[in-house]
Amino acid sequence: QESETTYSLFSIAAIDTNNAWAVGGAYNLGTVSIFKTTNGGTTWTPQTSGIPTALYSISAIDANTAWVAGAGGVILKTINGGTTWTSQESETTYSLFSIAAIDTNNAWAVGGEFYPGTVSILKTIDGGTTWTPQTSTTTYSLFSIGALDANNVWIVGEYASILHYHSPANATATKLLVKLPGQSFADGVGVYGTPSAVRAGENANATIYAVDNNNVLDKGNASWAGFTTTDPNDANPAPIQLTQGGTCVQADRYNKFCLSHCRHLDCYYL
Repeated sequence: QESETTYSLFSIAAIDTNNAWAVGGAYNLGTVSIFKTTNGGTTWTPQTSGIPTALYSISAIDANTAWVAGAGGVILKTINGGTTWTSQESETTYSLFSIAAIDTNNAWAVGGEFYPGTVSILKTIDGGTTWTPQTSTTTYSLFSIGALDANNVWIVGEYASILHYHSPANATATKLLVKLPGQSFADGVGVYGTPSAVRAGENANATIYAVDNNNVLDKGNASWAGFTTTDPNDANPAPIQLTQGGTCVQADRYNKFCLSHCRHLDCYYL
C-alpha cells in the first residue's frame, strides 16, 4: 500500500478492516508522520501532529480515540479521529517507545534513553490529564508494553528484561508489611514486636502481609518467603532482599512484590 511518506514508520494500530493509523518519522526534528486509513488502506491520509518530533508508538481504542508516544517524552491524544491531536504532559523528557491504551481513561507508556537509570513507566487513569511515573524493577530502557486489561500488563526492554504488572481486581491493599522472626501481625494493628536476633547473611523466614490503610489484611494477597537479612534489627525494612529456592524476591511494602529470576521479573502491584 502507498503510505505517501519516505520516513520510517514504527507503529501501526488497526481498529477494524477499514480503519487504522500508522506513525513514525526520522530521528531528526521536523520529520513526524501520522497517517490514517478509513478504507482498508486504499488511501492513507496524513494528519497534523502539531509537534516536530518522531513518533514511535500508537494505540487506538476506536476510530475516534487514540494515543501516540514518541521522542522527548511526547504523548498525544485524539478523540475526533485524528482531526486534532492534543499534547499531554508526560513528566519525562526520555523517549517513549511504546504506549498501550486499555480504554478511554486507562493507558500506559514506557521508554528510556539506552543507558541505565533513564527508564520510564507512566500510567494514566484519567484519560491522560495526568501521567503518573511508576516504579520500575529494572534500570534499563523499555521498548514495548502489552496490556490485557487495567490489572495485567507486560513490558519488555534491554538485556532481555521482562516485567509483569499484576493487580488483583478486588484488591483492597495499599501497602505491604514484612513480619520478621519474633514479630507478630494483627488485623487493624499491623506488624508489631521486636525482631529476633538474626546474624547478617543468616537465613530465616518472613511473612509479607498486604494490608489496607487501616492495616487490615487483604486475604487474597498474603505471602511468605525465606530471606537473607543485612539489617535484622530493622523492624520495618524498606526494600528488603529475599531469596527462595534460587529465585530472588524483592519486596517494597508500599507498592510492589516482585519475583525475579535472571532478568525476568514478575511484579504484583497493590
